[in-house]
Amino acid sequence: MSVTFPSPHSYTGEDIVELHLHGSRACVNGVLSDLGERPGLRQARRGEFTMRAYEAGKLSVYEVEALGSLLTADTERERIQALNSGGGKEVLEEWRKGLVEGMAHAEAVIDFSADGDNTDLQDVEQVWGGVTKKIRTLRERMERELSSSVGELINDGVSVVLTGPPNAGKSSLINKLLKRDFAIVSPEAGTTRDVMTANIDLDGVKCKVSDTAGIRDAEGAEGIGVERAKDMREGADVVVEVRGYGEEEEEEEEGVGGGEERNVIRVRNKIDLRKEGEGGVEGVIDISAETGEGMEEFIDQLRVRVNEILDSGGGSASTEGDGTLAPESVVVTRARHREHISNAVEALLRFEEMAGYGEGGVDMAAEELRLAASEIGRVVGRVDVEDVLDSLFNDFCVGK
Repeated sequence: MSVTFPSPHSYTGEDIVELHLHGSRACVNGVLSDLGERPGLRQARRGEFTMRAYEAGKLSVYEVEALGSLLTADTERERIQALNSGGGKEVLEEWRKGLVEGMAHAEAVIDFSADGDNTDLQDVEQVWGGVTKKIRTLRERMERELSSSVGELINDGVSVVLTGPPNAGKSSLINKLLKRDFAIVSPEAGTTRDVMTANIDLDGVKCKVSDTAGIRDAEGAEGIGVERAKDMREGADVVVEVRGYGEEEEEEEEGVGGGEERNVIRVRNKIDLRKEGEGGVEGVIDISAETGEGMEEFIDQLRVRVNEILDSGGGSASTEGDGTLAPESVVVTRARHREHISNAVEALLRFEEMAGYGEGGVDMAAEELRLAASEIGRVVGRVDVEDVLDSLFNDFCVGK
């Protein structure tokens, strides 16, 4: 069966014909082979359909990125965020429109000043004051968005690091979380010498769980692994401190235990080795990574911490009744977005400073508005972004 999509109402804006074939690989390969022998026909490059859609104005760079996120989404939150990208694009377009309007007013003030007519100077100052006020409000909105890391956390994943002394059962715990043999488990201390990371889906949220080397004084390869474990702990969103029953209590090593950090979950593993009459410790979850005892309580606590991190992402991010992010709330979902919006904020701060210089500062202030508009334009693809597009389309499949 063939289906025709006439331009400009197709995905790419061009005339498109889709061939719906019988499902066997042999049928598909046979048709592709036959088409490849016909003059003027070739297989599409990776992401070429989406590139043509972009070139035809069907998609912005921001929407192309969202499509890429949708195609690679591992969790429900990622999928929802990608589908709701339209809200973020509308916010960016609104910001850019406000900056362009500010530029137009700045040019009008410059032209008026050049005429040398001071009869309406008070009106000009009033207009310019209104412009600076609107730009200040716009800059504050951008700063609120930058203060939120929710979009990036959903895209990149919440980092969860398992740390603790050797042989506490960290590798057994990550295997239990992943429900597969991911890390080597051995009674020999110091088996894990490097960071091993895998993703889990926790109620629709991607969590990057890392097994690390046991913290102790060590040299050589194990010593390097211990230092990496300490570094991972410092940068983690959630730290899971794992200790084991049946082990002699030792003095706290640097990087293990201590403090009442809000992002730390303390776990006591090997509950089956607990001595008779030995009670638990307040604030510590008793588990057995081998039998699964206590795992439900641990996962519940991990879920609470992850949701706290997402809820405290700041900015104007908000959640719906079911806990999903509101469509219009997430603007910054990639490091590239953060970089350009940060540059725009810096330009607007310079604008506010120069706007107070009087008549001589208007020219310089207008240039800062242009720079800010250019930075926001780079997020949605209003300026040259070929380097971004090349990287994006290369990650797409041929069919997109």
